[in-house]
Parts: sequence; C-alpha cells; structure tokens
Amino acid sequence: RGVRQYGLSVEQWIRIFNYIKSEGVTRIRFTGGEAFLRRDIEELYFAATSLGLEPSIVTNGISISSKHYKWLKKSRPTVVWISIYGYPASIYEFVCGRKGSFEYATDVIRKLVAADIDVGLYYPLGECTDRGIVPFLRYAYKLGVRMVIFLQVLPHGRSAEQRGMGSLPQERLGHTLDRIVDECK
Repeated sequence: RGVRQYGLSVEQWIRIFNYIKSEGVTRIRFTGGEAFLRRDIEELYFAATSLGLEPSIVTNGISISSKHYKWLKKSRPTVVWISIYGYPASIYEFVCGRKGSFEYATDVIRKLVAADIDVGLYYPLGECTDRGIVPFLRYAYKLGVRMVIFLQVLPHGRSAEQRGMGSLPQERLGHTLDRIVDECK
C-alpha cells in the first residue's frame, strides 16, 4: 500500500534465526513498535517456526486484520501478548490517544481467545494506570486471559509525560502490588 518497509529483509532475519537456533535458542518474540505493521510478519513467523523456533508476538491489537486472524488461528503462536495501556477505557484511550481503541483491543482479545489462542496482556504501572489495576484484572479474567505482565513505566520523552505515564514512586508501586495480593486472597 505504498508503505515503505524498513529494517532487515526476510533473508537477513532467516540468517539470524538460523544463528540463534544454532546457539540453543528455542523461543522468539516478535515485537516492534507494532509487529503487525510489517507486511512480511507472516513470512517471518513461518520462517521461525519452520526452523523449530516457538514464536510469540507482541501487539497493541490495533493493526491485526482478518487476514492475520486466519494465519494466527492456523499457526498457533505460543502467545499473543497485547499491550493494554490502562484501565478503564477512558484511561486507555487517553494514553493511546485514539477514541474507540479500547473496545477494538477488547474485540481483538475476544477473537483470539475464541480461536483458542493463548493471550497475555502487558499492563503498564504508571501514574495514571495503577488505580485501575484490580478492575483490570477482573476485566482480563472475564475475557478469558490468564497471563498478565505488569511493567514498570519508564517514560521516554515529552509524549509519555504529556500522557501521564510517569513512573510510580517506589512506595506507590508497593501499595499497588499490595492491593493486587489482597484482592487475590
């Protein structure tokens, strides 16, 4: 579609896959930016699996198309990790900067879970996201997600600061983690 592809070619990636395989690596994670913006992501994915590597993918879900669902369902990645920028929807969309993006991400999660694909969620712990953490866990569980990774936000640049994604002071981070543990008792 006129989008220029930057980075390594498929052939270069295959050489890297062969090398890391020869060094004993068994798993690979496709990330980005956004892994699904690569026009060749499917080819890279199948190249990795043909070498015996177990791939997983990290995405925010916004760029997954119906074409992607088809090959994901067929190929069964180890995990599709989806970044959820905050909870509830108002926080997510504030951080993301895109109206309707939370419902879209939720729909992506539902479709992947319905296709029996393991889904994990990345959730950043930042100044504007930590208060929604317990309701977020309930939301994830209700969607059928059983893997969540909490990331400590380390903001980079003005954009992160403008979106309220500053890192949590240690004391507040500890309090947030205590709330999670208390809720799970």
